Amino acid sequence: MGMSLLKINQPVLLCNNQNHPINLFICLAAIDNENHLRALASLTKILSNKEKLNGLLDAKTENDILNIIKGEDE
Repeated sequence: MGMSLLKINQPVLLCNNQNHPINLFICLAAIDNENHLRALASLTKILSNKEKLNGLLDAKTENDILNIIKGEDE
């Protein structure tokens, strides 16, 4: 299973709508029908936690992002 995350400083507007700026793009590469589910569940927990989501959006370095993601494993 692979995962990539792209954080951009200048948001892309979904449907050219100011109410839907996108700063994070996440791709999952599943190797079967089940292996990715745990990663998807962890990702959902991170993104539904306002503090962690804001941490990702405010992150300045790759290490900042990795620390937030790795913290979910604990």
